[in-house]
Amino acid sequence: MKNKSTLQLLILSVTIILLSMTTASASAAKGLVIEGQKISFGLNHYQYYRVVRNTKVSSWHFSSKAKCTLPKGTIVAGQKFNGSAVEKRHILIDLLQLDYHLLMKGRPANEDLREVADSTASLQPQNFKRISRPAYMPVYSSGSLFQMDFFPNDDYPRKAVHSLLKITANGVVEFTRWSASDQANVQQRPQHRAKIQKATNQGNIRHLYLSKKIPGLKLKSVGKTGKQQYRLSIVNQHKPFIFSGKTDDDMPIEYYSRYTVGDQTFSTLIGSVHD
Repeated sequence: MKNKSTLQLLILSVTIILLSMTTASASAAKGLVIEGQKISFGLNHYQYYRVVRNTKVSSWHFSSKAKCTLPKGTIVAGQKFNGSAVEKRHILIDLLQLDYHLLMKGRPANEDLREVADSTASLQPQNFKRISRPAYMPVYSSGSLFQMDFFPNDDYPRKAVHSLLKITANGVVEFTRWSASDQANVQQRPQHRAKIQKATNQGNIRHLYLSKKIPGLKLKSVGKTGKQQYRLSIVNQHKPFIFSGKTDDDMPIEYYSRYTVGDQTFSTLIGSVHD
């Protein structure tokens, strides 16, 4: 039950971020149709920023609070707010899009998992410079791609998660595979990780260049030396789909999109709403 709750928590956290972030680019998403339904909400258009000087932010863990330093040059996903009569200018940062090692540098000693709240606010928005979406980030995705089976015909629809590929906003590939779907814990320390050295786009394909292999993923060898020895290809299948509850009114309608990573199919959550 704990693992199931963890997955539900992550999905809920991502959903909250999706629904709370409204950007200028969201207007471009109007008219997207998924299985006959016109969707104009919950689409994952994040704004990206580069940290121009070392900046401390709060990292809220489940039972405590810690300080996390974002080094100069770090790329984050978030949104700036101009402030008002009742609140100061600030930037909202999505912590779940940062890599495990960075986020855990300031963690409390008694918490060894990435059990953090989904976002944090910094009162130093001037330390974050707006940039375009990094080439390595998938469109309509927070970067979390799940390899899972969907069982929509059950009275209580469920998902069996087998592995998680995470492409972080600050340019790291993290990968974890579980031997059984009921062991899935999406907040555990990733089994494998590699820094993205270069990224290119070719139509609906994103090529990520890494210095080492990631066991469990099919990479192409493109060099014998240097930092760009392997290429991971992520293909947007442009096949969004709906996964929704049947008998439980509390089950949300969830919108996913399919990607091919190497020779495997993954799904990413676009957003969700209650019927």
